Amino acid sequence: MAEQWGVPDEAMYAMCLVVSELVTNSVLHSGSADVELAMRIREFTVTIQVKDSGTWLPQKRSASVQREEDEYGRGLQIVRTYTTRCLVAATQRGTEVNAEIDVSAPFHS
Repeated sequence: MAEQWGVPDEAMYAMCLVVSELVTNSVLHSGSADVELAMRIREFTVTIQVKDSGTWLPQKRSASVQREEDEYGRGLQIVRTYTTRCLVAATQRGTEVNAEIDVSAPFHS
């Protein structure tokens, strides 16, 4: 899809990473049986939307402090690094995340 839109390779990498993080968060933390993904482009902005119908489960706290090299717990931080805007809306019907990527901007991964 991104290739058809003419999105540069660096922006495609960012899009793949954001989709992966948001869908993984939904699968691991929402308890939802379904996850919905939508992507659209308008001018130079790609919007990625991930929705689920679950209720976010509280993270299990460990005795240790989260370290930079820890594998889990950094999903939204990573998403916010690659997006110009990231909105999370949690309701009783589920959670919806909308993330926007400026595909005209240079990326530094």
